Amino acid sequence: MAASESNSETSEAVDEQESYNVVVDFGANTSIETIEAEFPNAVHVEQVGQGSFQIGYGTRAAFPAEAYRKVVNLVETKLELVGVDPVVETAHVYGANTKRVFGGHTDAEIGTSFD
Repeated sequence: MAASESNSETSEAVDEQESYNVVVDFGANTSIETIEAEFPNAVHVEQVGQGSFQIGYGTRAAFPAEAYRKVVNLVETKLELVGVDPVVETAHVYGANTKRVFGGHTDAEIGTSFD
């Protein structure tokens, strides 16, 4: 395959991606200051209870499940790098029209399930 063909295929794949907002609710034994410092580019960061936080991120992905996985992985990885072990409780993906298009929650007894 020629280099120009490869570049056009990559360009088409990027064009097929859509914008999504992903909101992740998680528990962690840390402070809101740590969360804010680790996620300066987040659309939304909030402490929603003792040891409970919510982060919103915008991302581009080919489909909602990919957006979900990208942002959940980002949250888990960034916090683990600073010694925080997050427990993701819920994550919801919103499409361009702000309608929830994908979501999931974690149930301690059955593992992760999806709405």
